[in-house]
Amino acid sequence: MRDNVQQYCQNCLICAQDNPSPRTNKAQLRSQRSSGLWCNIQVDYMGPLSTSARNNKYILVVIDLLSKWVEAFPITNCKAKTTAKILVEQVFSRWGLPISIESDQGTHFTGEIFQEVMRMLGIKQQFHIPYRPQSSGLVERVNCQLKLMIRKFVTENQRNWDQIFPLFLMCIQVTPSTSSRFVPSKVMFGKKLRLPERLWFDLSTPQQDGIWVDKYVTELKQHLFKVAKRAAINMGKSKQKAKAYFDKHVAATEYNIGDKVMLLVFNTNSPLSHRWQGPYDILDKVSLSVYKIQLKEGKVPVDKWFHVNQMKLFKD
Repeated sequence: MRDNVQQYCQNCLICAQDNPSPRTNKAQLRSQRSSGLWCNIQVDYMGPLSTSARNNKYILVVIDLLSKWVEAFPITNCKAKTTAKILVEQVFSRWGLPISIESDQGTHFTGEIFQEVMRMLGIKQQFHIPYRPQSSGLVERVNCQLKLMIRKFVTENQRNWDQIFPLFLMCIQVTPSTSSRFVPSKVMFGKKLRLPERLWFDLSTPQQDGIWVDKYVTELKQHLFKVAKRAAINMGKSKQKAKAYFDKHVAATEYNIGDKVMLLVFNTNSPLSHRWQGPYDILDKVSLSVYKIQLKEGKVPVDKWFHVNQMKLFKD
């Protein structure tokens, strides 16, 4: 009798649509790795913000995963054509072509024009799972920093934020990364940026003697190698520490192809609406945390990718 009742409850569709998933039923922490300076980048959009006097209301944010160097551009629209144009003319022309570019699945990154430009340049696109901001945690943190700076300085006049924006960006470039423990400019150029504070406190006389270019290049190359190596070691230690702490509170969950799962509903019309929908079949597994699910949307089934934290097993 007890077994029958337990099986009935496990197979109840209404219960599956509303019962929460176990809190420990999550994916273990996965760290991002970079192949080198400007080899792997993340891109994202901020906005729409208050329209400036120059008609800008969006900010395209680009960050290098190794150095944490940030490029950001106030622009008037976030169309795929505009995005590709800014990246080619303002980023790739200065820092070279990356191996991969990570982004959300917004139309500005999935548009035909943008994808064709990335394909022509040999850049691999990697998309984040929808409703999963942790996938783009690095660029999301930068967005929060920039938004906070803008809000503090433009409370009264919200039409000039793009005029003082470059100064906000400079603050980001000279702020040490919590993971690498280096300021981005140190990893990029082997030195810290010269800031206005030197005009106030540095009374020493600048060196007048020149230096040999070949000697400078040799020393800079050696210094950059040491800094990049140390930054990578520091980030590795930081990630290991974060993973060890995170994974202690997680019971790793893995599904198999063919399993039936319920999917978490994010946009509910009512507080009393079901929190889970399904069940759906797992078609493919790209990793321990990302699965392909076939959704029944209308007459034509649609295949989409979901994170393991957005699903729970349905026992039929």
